[in-house]
Amino acid sequence: MTEDIQKLWLRNINNFNDWRRRNDIPLLLTFFKGYLPFFEEWQETNNISDEVFLSSDKTSEFFLKKSRLYYYKITNPPELIHLDNKEVSFHAYEAKDDFRIKKSLEIHGIKSELVAEFHPYFFWLNKFKNVNSFTMKDDPNKAKTNDIRYMQWESGGAKLFYSHKVLFLGGVEINSGQLDGRNLDFVCLDDLMITGDGAVRSSFMTYSSCNRVTFKDVDNAFYYFNKCHIDNLVILNSKLQDLHFINSEIYDPYILNSRLTKMSFTDCIPNRISVKSSDIHELIFNPGWTSEYKRVFDFARRMRVVFQNMGDRVETSKYYYDERYYHMMSELFPLINKGPSFSRERIREGIAKAFVDLKSKEITLKQFLTIGIDYLFKYVLSFTRPLWRSITHKIKCIPDIFSWALWGFGERPVRTIGWMFAVIAIWMFIYFISIQKGISGNLSASLYYSIVTFTTLGYGDIVPNNELRLIAASEALLGALLIALLVAGFANRNRI
Repeated sequence: MTEDIQKLWLRNINNFNDWRRRNDIPLLLTFFKGYLPFFEEWQETNNISDEVFLSSDKTSEFFLKKSRLYYYKITNPPELIHLDNKEVSFHAYEAKDDFRIKKSLEIHGIKSELVAEFHPYFFWLNKFKNVNSFTMKDDPNKAKTNDIRYMQWESGGAKLFYSHKVLFLGGVEINSGQLDGRNLDFVCLDDLMITGDGAVRSSFMTYSSCNRVTFKDVDNAFYYFNKCHIDNLVILNSKLQDLHFINSEIYDPYILNSRLTKMSFTDCIPNRISVKSSDIHELIFNPGWTSEYKRVFDFARRMRVVFQNMGDRVETSKYYYDERYYHMMSELFPLINKGPSFSRERIREGIAKAFVDLKSKEITLKQFLTIGIDYLFKYVLSFTRPLWRSITHKIKCIPDIFSWALWGFGERPVRTIGWMFAVIAIWMFIYFISIQKGISGNLSASLYYSIVTFTTLGYGDIVPNNELRLIAASEALLGALLIALLVAGFANRNRI
């Protein structure tokens, strides 16, 4: 089997993709027809025949986007045809880019012919069939999903939805340039060793299993992992640029003695990332909407340490803020295990059984009442316990809420200036509507007195009456506090 895998990797790009088109993608297409809801109807509605589906060198493009796509047949002129660039190829473009792409191709003498206009499968399923999720047929718990997922791994392969074993291309060592331009969608790259330098082109892995993939002594760029399952990714002694992870499941990545430039995580959160003796530059982290605040907090904490060790003050400040913010959010909205719930049906069944036992005189009336009270007590506890835990978590993070709101945990001192202006304006309005002689009904005088009181200058030209003494004192107290926070905030930014 290893020799067969090595032979596949040694094929040039066109031969590799043609081999998949003949031997592997048809099996995948048959699986989709039998497993995914309304898949054949989607083909018919969008004019995606089996021939069109098999013609693409990026199988995932029929599933990914959330807009209408234009599927083009591209014919290259003779001078552009070589081993890695065949005469005829097929590509899908977003409708908004259609005209620009077409004109660009014509400039280079490349002919384009529109084959089909279509909506990607999951976008079509949601928009036209109103199906947001579907049941995984072989799942023992009948769980639902809204995407294609790997659910089972075994020796020499990974399975989609417990059912279809995708093409296994892992367990061997390849040169980094061998990834470029190949159709690496819906494949298993587990235990793949990537080494050496290669041509700088883009390598796309989409809907693929990439467990224990290792980059070793690699100096290359442009790697994209989209909707992949990635466990124990290892990067050793490498220089990588434009390493992008999009909407993927990432667990325990390990980076050692490497330099990574323009690495990004979009709509995904790497779990327990470990970075040692490495530099990371221009990191982009956009987890999207998530309720997994603890995972984001852990990532931000680890990245803060990395940038602190690098001496990068800007990135250290950014990830320190994220670390504190997501820790606060994890306390505000904790994922609490509610424990066993006691529904009304469960209480009704329990009391009904106890009533039958009472009628048959297996239990006494006192025992029957005890059972009923016990069920009621457990039912109440099933609600009050998680509610109490939630309240205690929220109380704990009250200081963090004030710190975040007032000065962004010391990393957003400009936020304090906004509070200063707000306090001055609010107290100015109070003075304006008061009966204080000299400032009542006088906007400029009210503003002047508010500023003087806030900054605790105390010129003494206006003395508050009995009604305003406490109000003026409270503004002075807030002014002293906010000015101190502003100074401390800017001083805090000078630390590493």
